[in-house]
Amino acid sequence: MSEQLPFKVFFIGFNKTGTVSYHNIMKSVVGDRAIHQAVWTDWAYCSSKDQLDKYDVFTDGECANIKNLDKLYPNAKYVLNTRPLEDWLVSRQKSMERSQKLNKWFFTRYLPVEFLLKYINSNLLDSGDSAMNRWVEIRDSYHYYVIDYFKNRESDLLVLELGDDNAVVKLQNFLKLKTQLTNHHKNTAGKGLKSGRLFDALGLQPRDDRSMRKVRGFLRRENLRIYKREKLYTARWEKKMLNIDVSKSSNPTKVARFFVKKRANSQSFLSRYFYDKIIKIVRGGINDMNRFVPVNKYAGGAK
Repeated sequence: MSEQLPFKVFFIGFNKTGTVSYHNIMKSVVGDRAIHQAVWTDWAYCSSKDQLDKYDVFTDGECANIKNLDKLYPNAKYVLNTRPLEDWLVSRQKSMERSQKLNKWFFTRYLPVEFLLKYINSNLLDSGDSAMNRWVEIRDSYHYYVIDYFKNRESDLLVLELGDDNAVVKLQNFLKLKTQLTNHHKNTAGKGLKSGRLFDALGLQPRDDRSMRKVRGFLRRENLRIYKREKLYTARWEKKMLNIDVSKSSNPTKVARFFVKKRANSQSFLSRYFYDKIIKIVRGGINDMNRFVPVNKYAGGAK
């Protein structure tokens, strides 16, 4: 039986931090009023209360516009789901590699357009040092912004680390739930979903040691090894990301709102990518830390 929550719950951490597991945990509480789709960050950006009102728990959102959500739902609770830097990078690397392998299998077997394959895998699904640098910068900036935003409101924010044995208990106490929460660990190494079973059947699952070597080499070259267990941010925010407000443009123009809504309703990767490009131009600047940073810069490539 579903429990009626007196407030909205927004899981605002990045992908590869247990989003599927948290969705399943909370779905056992609120049923169909839990949503696991990044589109809700579009609704937050546009202050689309009519869409947000349909759900009580939101997961799989990245760089959500907290300012807008705070105005719409002043009593909401926020969970910053995270994990150690090295583990997060390795998980992202494996996700990118699976996507690259699947593209190679598809484009060489069913759609022999090699130049398109090369463009997608080298640009849209870039996972080299420059891409990982970008991931770390965005993660640093966003996490620092969230912590700073709630610095005097500790009762509204819970930082929840993937792998914490007491995570479910902490979540239960934070939300003051009547329903007893149970762990629903899913999507381990991409194998808990239909896509994971497809990758297994096609022999496309990446090797863990390869992703680990790639990430450890990056951390060594960038002098980030001391932060490999850090769950929030490195010292980079002090040097590179200072004063960046990831929720800027809280009042979008009519043009931006139009294209954001178009993106929210789009069904294909290509159409979302097209709208991302337009939104980037409309909102102005390549340094915007919102989730509308194009996929080739942000590298949420598995989506």
